Amino acid sequence: GAPGFQIALYRAGPAEAGAAIATRVVHGDGGRFSGELRERAPGDGLRGGRRIPLDAPPDPTSHPTFTTAVEPRFRGQALWSDLHYAERDQSLPAAARRVLVGVQKALEDRAGALLGVVRVELHAATIDGLARARVDEGDPDDPHRVFLCDHRGRLLTRLDPTHPLVVDDGDLRVHPGRRDAVLTRALASPLLSLVGDERPALSEAFTAGGERQLLTLRALPGSQGWVLGLVVPEVRYTRDLRALVMRFAGVALVALALVGLMVALLVRSLRQGLAQLLGTTAHMRGFEFAPTPTAPRLAEIAEVADGLERAKTALRALARYVPVDLVRQLYARNLEPELGGELRTVTLLFTDIEGFTTLSERLEPDALARALGAYLDAMTRAIAATSGTIDKFIGDAVMAFWNAPLPVEDHAAQACRAVLACEEATRALYASAAWQGLPPLVTRYGLHTATVLVGHFGASERLSYTALGDGVNLASRIEGLGKAYGLTRLVSDEVVARVGGRFAVRRVDRVAVKGKSRPVMVHELLGAAPLPPTEATAAYERALDLYLARDFAAAITALAPHLEADPAARALAARCHLLQATPPPPDWDGTHVATTK
Repeated sequence: GAPGFQIALYRAGPAEAGAAIATRVVHGDGGRFSGELRERAPGDGLRGGRRIPLDAPPDPTSHPTFTTAVEPRFRGQALWSDLHYAERDQSLPAAARRVLVGVQKALEDRAGALLGVVRVELHAATIDGLARARVDEGDPDDPHRVFLCDHRGRLLTRLDPTHPLVVDDGDLRVHPGRRDAVLTRALASPLLSLVGDERPALSEAFTAGGERQLLTLRALPGSQGWVLGLVVPEVRYTRDLRALVMRFAGVALVALALVGLMVALLVRSLRQGLAQLLGTTAHMRGFEFAPTPTAPRLAEIAEVADGLERAKTALRALARYVPVDLVRQLYARNLEPELGGELRTVTLLFTDIEGFTTLSERLEPDALARALGAYLDAMTRAIAATSGTIDKFIGDAVMAFWNAPLPVEDHAAQACRAVLACEEATRALYASAAWQGLPPLVTRYGLHTATVLVGHFGASERLSYTALGDGVNLASRIEGLGKAYGLTRLVSDEVVARVGGRFAVRRVDRVAVKGKSRPVMVHELLGAAPLPPTEATAAYERALDLYLARDFAAAITALAPHLEADPAARALAARCHLLQATPPPPDWDGTHVATTK
């Protein structure tokens, strides 16, 4: 942009040589660039060091690290460079030059406008740390070996500090030597040429170093065709099973010496027990945690089966407290939740029960708990049926969103369907015997689509998967506006714009909700299209246009036939009477400033 600028912070040479820390700043003005270079010794203050003006520095936006990152096809992607020597170490011997790997990414604001490009270069020693990664933290002798290579089997990480760097066909690579038979065979795997976007992960078994090895390869998206490799002796995963088999084989031999029938019964019990365990674990891998009624005859298998059932009980309980899709994602990726989130465009729903406090005062605590449980169960099933995620229950209120943690196509329309499904589900509940003759509840709904921060928030030992941001607050305020208009289903302009004509709506008001200065147009969700507008709906929208045009008398006349049946008409007519008596200022644009949540 104009004026543009570049800030670069780097060490002018190897740290062990005491190289200076340099800050290079370039400013653009009218197509010309000027700048300054400041060098300071390590440990000096930020304002110290000598300053050197730069004479007509080149346009930083012409460098490939900028032009490539801002291409539309790469916008928002982290683009990694290959291994390379630091440009500022060209005069040093190869052994003393720093080896780097860089990443650059174009940054945009919420409107999609380019802010610039951020670029970071890391020492290759950072990725060399992969070789020291442990797969099994509880095993001090963990035999897993992790490495990084390219599709040609050329190593990118040092598994041993003595491994030298070589230039191979123009690329900087690590030479692993030939003494490591397992690594040599892994780097020669034919799967390296097959792993990629269509087949991101492949595995094979081979024999090297005198024993059978298991190799898994996974392509790293966004890299220069790099592949993450993991190799481990097969016995690491089979030794426990082998020990179990040997144990039972010994028992079988003794039993065989005593009586053949005993052996047959034992083998039969073993096979049935293992089949039950395999079936249970297969269901768990498929994220099915329903109880399995089993009664293995062998004590060891019964103990394992009991442990699996206890684990499934814990997982079923966990699924009642957190979104199941989120747990499934973490389970499939073998990840633990971490503090932090990502910007995501979601459609948010807030609900609240009108007059719930009065009902709670009339009922005994256990009766209230049963009624509220039945109500929230009906709401939850309706929201889940439209791919929604329940964020939390706030007393009798519900907060939910769509398009996280899993993507939901057309999430605004799904949220509108959920509101209608919730009303249908609760109507069926109120008409059933389970409601025990209690008066039907009136639920208000508020929908808004916005880009918010979605992720894991809270303390390190107690996390909550939720959404944060201004859009969340606005969705809550839109639900609260229903009290002022006597309406139960309000949606924002953003929702209406996304669902098109698939749902019938009517404009209700231009409102600046409490705590906000920017107005939003709120609409009443009338139902799924096609739904012909009623005379009352058409009259209200005509009156709203007259109100916005400051013709309050005509608006009152248009609303008059519908005041008894339409609470929103009564609210707008009362405001028109007030503005007719006390006209608004000349700069009034029709925005109603809400004073309550």
